[in-house]
Amino acid sequence: MSTPLGEPHLIYTEATGRGGKRYAYFLCRGRQEGVCKLPHLGVRQVERMIEDHYATVAIEPKVLDQIRHLISGTLAEEAVAARQVHKALTDN
Repeated sequence: MSTPLGEPHLIYTEATGRGGKRYAYFLCRGRQEGVCKLPHLGVRQVERMIEDHYATVAIEPKVLDQIRHLISGTLAEEAVAARQVHKALTDN
């Protein structure tokens, strides 16, 4: 199975060693099909690579402003609802 770009993707798996210890790692799906030579990758290594990638991702200022506006509106609505619930519970 490949991604829309045609590249095999990673599969998370766990194996149990002879002594009962569990090992978590990622393997390339293409390796199972003989089209990828990527070695098994430790979970921590893959997590670090993902973190490093996301550190390079930037949200455009216009989009960031839209997100902030939506969050502010949602928080304001929640505050109103919380005040209404509080009033309903304490007006008895």
